[in-house]
Amino acid sequence: MNTEKLLKIKKWIGLDEAAERLTSIFEERITVLDLIELGLERDIVLSVRLPYGEKFVGREMVYKEIPITEHLLELFMFRKGCEEHSLRSLSKDEVLKSYKDEFDEYLNEEFKKTCEKLSENYGSNYAEMSLEAFLKTATFGDYEYVSDPKYLSEVIYDLPMIGAEVLDVQRLYSINKGYESKGLINLNGPFLKDKSGKLINLMEAFDHKSRKSSASGLDPMNYFPCDRLPTHSELGFRPENLIAFERSVSNVPDVKDAGLSLLVGAMLNVLKNTNIKQRRWTQDLLKDEIVESCPHFTRRALDDLFADSNKSFKEKSN
Repeated sequence: MNTEKLLKIKKWIGLDEAAERLTSIFEERITVLDLIELGLERDIVLSVRLPYGEKFVGREMVYKEIPITEHLLELFMFRKGCEEHSLRSLSKDEVLKSYKDEFDEYLNEEFKKTCEKLSENYGSNYAEMSLEAFLKTATFGDYEYVSDPKYLSEVIYDLPMIGAEVLDVQRLYSINKGYESKGLINLNGPFLKDKSGKLINLMEAFDHKSRKSSASGLDPMNYFPCDRLPTHSELGFRPENLIAFERSVSNVPDVKDAGLSLLVGAMLNVLKNTNIKQRRWTQDLLKDEIVESCPHFTRRALDDLFADSNKSFKEKSN
């Protein structure tokens, strides 16, 4: 199918259909397992189609970095609060004032642990880092909510592969391989990405009787991250993501970006150097000769290029 038509007509391409399409394009057998593995490696953007006729709740999240000292202070306060319940009502400044020496010791311990891990993974240079440099430059990144729970308005979402959705894809891979994966969990729950690029954390209610929204919206205290994608969800692709992958691995130029010079050059080469004495070239014959003389092109890519060219010619010649 022509790329432009594919984008206009189809909103969703399942794994089986995508495997058949890529097999046809690259003239090599591509399986569903190949696509799942590419998705796990983030070489291709997998998407999920949620079941129609059901309501799902999510909260928007953003990635935020804070100075490492702020993060360690929060952990220190949590630990002290568990030991001494009366500290839970104190502010950060009050905790720092009362437990300064203990907090400094905690910072030094965490700094040494971090240096050891960095040295193991990235080399001995990190062993020479000072505590002052660590506290001044290091940051901690995490996702935080920037909205209250809301009912989702879309059915198809991309999978960013940063939360429990990874485990769902791994589970599907193991099923296709014929074995059962370990029952791992991710407490952060599954993440989705909508059309505008917003990151959504999929939620479920503690008390489903309280799920109905009021004038003030859904109660954030009644919702927590799901453990997995909804039952009966389908994995597949948005057409634009699949096409982007096709172009990235086929090295076939996009006509709008690269122009027609390569195609015209290939056609001229065929017309000048083939020995077939034909009074009239057919499109299929020309396509076969171009693929043989210029491996840069595939038959499917030429079908798309010819379709775009024929359409443009008809529009501008009338």
